[in-house]
Amino acid sequence: MALVITLNGSVTLDESAGLQNSGTSVPGFEDNNDDDVDPLLLPAGLFSEPGPQAGDVIGAAVSASDFITVTSDEPVSSLGFVKADGTALPVFGVDATGVSSGLSALDGGAISLFADGDRNVLGVDEDGDIAFILYMDASADLTSAKVWMAQLEALSNPLPTDPDDVIGLLNLGVSAGSSLTFDFNALPSGQNLFGMVGGTDTGLVVIGKTPVLKNDGTFTNASNTINTSQGGGPTTIGVNNQMFDPGEGAYFTFVKNPDPNYLAGAAGGLDQNEADDADNILFGETLEVTNGHVIVSQIQGNSLATMRITAYDTTSDTQDGRPFATHLGLAGGTAVGITAVRVYDAAGILIEDTGGSANDPNVTVTGLGGAVTVSGLGAGYKVDWDTAAPHDQVLVEGVAGKFDIGGFGTN
Repeated sequence: MALVITLNGSVTLDESAGLQNSGTSVPGFEDNNDDDVDPLLLPAGLFSEPGPQAGDVIGAAVSASDFITVTSDEPVSSLGFVKADGTALPVFGVDATGVSSGLSALDGGAISLFADGDRNVLGVDEDGDIAFILYMDASADLTSAKVWMAQLEALSNPLPTDPDDVIGLLNLGVSAGSSLTFDFNALPSGQNLFGMVGGTDTGLVVIGKTPVLKNDGTFTNASNTINTSQGGGPTTIGVNNQMFDPGEGAYFTFVKNPDPNYLAGAAGGLDQNEADDADNILFGETLEVTNGHVIVSQIQGNSLATMRITAYDTTSDTQDGRPFATHLGLAGGTAVGITAVRVYDAAGILIEDTGGSANDPNVTVTGLGGAVTVSGLGAGYKVDWDTAAPHDQVLVEGVAGKFDIGGFGTN
């Protein structure tokens, strides 16, 4: 899950008259090394309604197209501005106090930073006026971005007689996220105690809600099992049969450094006999995340499915091997509240968002702040959630209808 963000160079808006950029200079100030552009070239995405528009801009600049670059082992799923410490910026129109920018307006006082949408940052003075706008213009795959700057108010400079008196923007950072989804294609077919998938750095352990072990660590006839189906398409899992029936469930645990000897798909990795013995659930430590998702592959019959999702933070001394199977959920940690849920249909379109951006009448989410129940799920749907604190284990249970699972992951 390695992800690296790189800032290449800088972007400078010169407040002097005219365009101060390569090939252009103001007579008397041979100063053509800045990034000024004609305000008419500013992208529409920089402005929001209601708010300042292109005609209000007194200066503009744009960085190189690779000013921000992101490299990741997995697809990049998000990219945007944050505070310098990586936490979220205050939201314009919602939060009363912004983040100090280190800049001041000539007429308006100190400027604070606020988020406005996904990739806009507003610099707002003490009078509540917008002094400048930053817009992150990202590539389709979110691996690179340029930054546009629009100035709406004159800024205060310590040396007003110096056309190159530099003032810098403070307390602003860039954050990116990658999407990691585990499939079950490499799991041995049939009925087993557990499965472990992923790579040597990051993996996922799945085990039934109620494992029952013999003295040697293998499962008894009374135990839940993970059933793997390879029916010609993507491999799916169910509990005790090929589906999650009402009342059945499985724990999914994010882990670091799974033992390659018992990792499905690795050379000499997990086979069907090894997957029946809890002593083979071996990994380095758990991986804590604040977001997760589960993909419903199929549903059975004509009824849409309902699932319950409960997140847990296991204790720091979580053990692998046989103790892992007896310290699941509350027996091994504490419940973590789920604060937001998003549901995507089989085409990948967001159809339900507890944040308010989408509302499908057929999908219902209840229980926010704790375990959530999501109803109205069809084949190919993805349920994505955020938690109030880090979690490393998730219990997914069938409530109504029948479904199987084809993928599980985190951003």
